Amino acid sequence: MSILNIVSRSQLCHELNCHRDSIKRWIKEEGFPEPLPCPAREPLFDKTEVNSWIRGQNTQIAGEVQNEQNL
Repeated sequence: MSILNIVSRSQLCHELNCHRDSIKRWIKEEGFPEPLPCPAREPLFDKTEVNSWIRGQNTQIAGEVQNEQNL
C-alpha cells in the first residue's frame, strides 16, 4: 500500500485517453492542477487534486447541457 497519492503524466494520458499536450493545455487554460515540484523526469500530479478537477469539469459540463436543454 502506497501512502503517496500521486499519478504520472503518462498514467493520466492512459486513463483519460488524451495526449500529453492536452494536459499542458488544460493546465494553462482550464485550471488543471499543476504538477508537483519534484526532480522526476516525468511530471507527477496529486491524484486527489486531479480527481477533484475531473469532478468539477463533469459538473460544469452537466450544467452547460442542462442550460442548453432549457433554452
